[in-house]
Amino acid sequence: SPPRHGGSSTRRISDLMRLPDGRMNFVAIGVTRFRLLEQFDTRAYATGRIVLLPDERADETQTKSIELDVRRWFIEYVRAIRQVSEPDRDPRELNLPADPTMLSYIIAAVLPITALEKQTLLEIQSTRERLLHELALLRRETELLKTMLEKLPHTLDQGMFSLN
Repeated sequence: SPPRHGGSSTRRISDLMRLPDGRMNFVAIGVTRFRLLEQFDTRAYATGRIVLLPDERADETQTKSIELDVRRWFIEYVRAIRQVSEPDRDPRELNLPADPTMLSYIIAAVLPITALEKQTLLEIQSTRERLLHELALLRRETELLKTMLEKLPHTLDQGMFSLN
């Protein structure tokens, strides 16, 4: 049958918690991205034919200015969130990775965007293109957050507002 999504990633389980009723909660970390070519519905679980997608590593000369813009907007985004949760903490204290590819993965993981937007980011092979896409998302989310905060000052003073 046709694939449900164009891509995903192989994952490594980094944390596992067994629940009393037999279920499990786990944390999985993406390892290698892949494109799903064909999905098979012959088993109780999903199987398919894939092709691994190696990352197109960033060319520093092509990505440096975009990377700096993404870093600035991410810090601005975190600053807006911390207005509510940790107003005294400086967002420049963030320990962001120096590698632009890793930076793009961190931002994709933490942005509160739709599953479709996350899927779109996952399928972008070029670090430069992913950073450009994330820059637009960061601008949108930061402006939205600032607008929300401006409209809710009395709620913030009462401590009843949560970004969760």
